[in-house]
Amino acid sequence: MSSTIMTTAEVARLLGVVPNTIRGYESAGLLPANRTATGVRVFRRSDVEAFAKRRSAMHAVTSDRRSAAGPQKEQ
Repeated sequence: MSSTIMTTAEVARLLGVVPNTIRGYESAGLLPANRTATGVRVFRRSDVEAFAKRRSAMHAVTSDRRSAAGPQKEQ
C-alpha cells in the first residue's frame, strides 16, 4: 500500500463526496488523519484505501439486505 499523503479535498474527490463528509468521517473516528503544524488535516492514502474498501463492503451488505426485504412501497 502507498504511504502518499492526501489532503481533505483529494480524499473527497477520490471517494466522490464533498470535503465536509471527509471531515465528518475523521471526526467520527472512521477515517484516521494527522494534522500538520498549521492544523491542516492530512490522510495517508493507505488509510483512505482501507476505508474505501470497508465503505464499499458496508454498502454491499446494505444493498443485499434491501433486496432480501423485497419490493419497497412507493410514497
